[in-house]
Amino acid sequence: MSLNSIIGILEVANGLSTFFLGITTLQSYFFYRAFPQEKWQVKLVVSFDSSKCLKVSLTIQPQSAFELGHTISLSHTLYEMTIIDFGQPQRFTKLPNSIEVTILLEGMITIAVQGFFISRVYRLPRIPKIISYFLFFLAVLRFAASFPLTIGAFKVTTYNEFLEHWSWLLTTLFSLGSFVDLGVSCTLCVFLVTQRNTSFKR
Repeated sequence: MSLNSIIGILEVANGLSTFFLGITTLQSYFFYRAFPQEKWQVKLVVSFDSSKCLKVSLTIQPQSAFELGHTISLSHTLYEMTIIDFGQPQRFTKLPNSIEVTILLEGMITIAVQGFFISRVYRLPRIPKIISYFLFFLAVLRFAASFPLTIGAFKVTTYNEFLEHWSWLLTTLFSLGSFVDLGVSCTLCVFLVTQRNTSFKR
């Protein structure tokens, strides 16, 4: 297997992950400023307020704990493969253990984000509740699939063995996530179009 299909993918994924972590941090900051009276459950989903841990009283520095852990674990994987194992391509047959942590954290991030938006869809008027129930069921199913995938990644000895035994679950996991995201997006679009048409009639 070529290095482009291993390190190349991780390079792109790590760059995008770090980029989106910055966006998430900025959005969390503006969320806390704009909605200080929001319920604590929503605040917990949106971000983790690290200002108390760092004892910073002048500014609020919210960080997404899962996103931060995901970025750190993925960066460690990339560091080990490109620095520690530099010049030793024979060691690329087995990915570092931190990639398994990345898979698990990715599942936690996804269920938190999808659950947040599904809860918003649930509150929309004139949208059947069964849609929210169905999307939430698929989101939980996707989250549950990340656990056996993580365990399987720990047990295998080579990267090729992981793909041979668990590629079907990996494909299912990403397919479920994409379907839920698409379902939420389509539902919101239908609601907005309906609201626009209703407003025009008035």
